[in-house]
Amino acid sequence: MGRVISLQEYVQAKTEKESSAHNGVPGRPEVSKADIWRRDFSTFENVLYGLLTVRRLLDHHLHFHEDWKHYILMLLDMAYLGSPASGGPSAISEIISMFKAYLFEETTAENKEDMALVMLILELIEKSYDLKSSSRS
Repeated sequence: MGRVISLQEYVQAKTEKESSAHNGVPGRPEVSKADIWRRDFSTFENVLYGLLTVRRLLDHHLHFHEDWKHYILMLLDMAYLGSPASGGPSAISEIISMFKAYLFEETTAENKEDMALVMLILELIEKSYDLKSSSRS
């Protein structure tokens, strides 16, 4: 059975629905630079935190692209295994360098600040992993 509503109610409901959808683009995540510098990325928990932060930032800026998700999964796999059998520091460096090359291509004037933060996190993960593997030797 049909329902009669006023035009004003219809317009208000429609604009609320459109604003809540917001084209599926998540808002910019709150990221503390001090919190990133404070972390020790030689532990799995902090690498996980760093990669999830990278994922949130990239999901905000590159939400229509899927390529970067593969790099995150590869880095998570390497961090979880964390053994020389998983490829060692050269494999991590190689993955991160490919990831950074991809990110350089996707950097624009609008997202350059967040991309620089993503690069910082990746550099910290790479250098911490290198230090951790060299101290084991």
